[in-house]
Amino acid sequence: MSFDYILGILDDAAISEEKVTVVTKERGKIIGMPHSTDYFETDDERLGYFIEIGENLLDTVYLDEIAEITVHREDITIDVIKTGLSRASGK
Repeated sequence: MSFDYILGILDDAAISEEKVTVVTKERGKIIGMPHSTDYFETDDERLGYFIEIGENLLDTVYLDEIAEITVHREDITIDVIKTGLSRASGK
């Protein structure tokens, strides 16, 4: 998946004020409201996204560490993206 696609999912959730669960490759789950793009502010080599995990408390999720994103809409939960999956090809 491209970073643009992942940014689109997080931007859409931020605009719609929908909570997300982001599973990272090493840090586990981060649950909260997408806030804004972290344009290399917290790490000058990695693009990230600020997630509001509490009142006035933000965590940065770097796009290259995301393994899965789940968007929670009202009473339903939608799995939006799962990365790191491989597809076997046969001949």
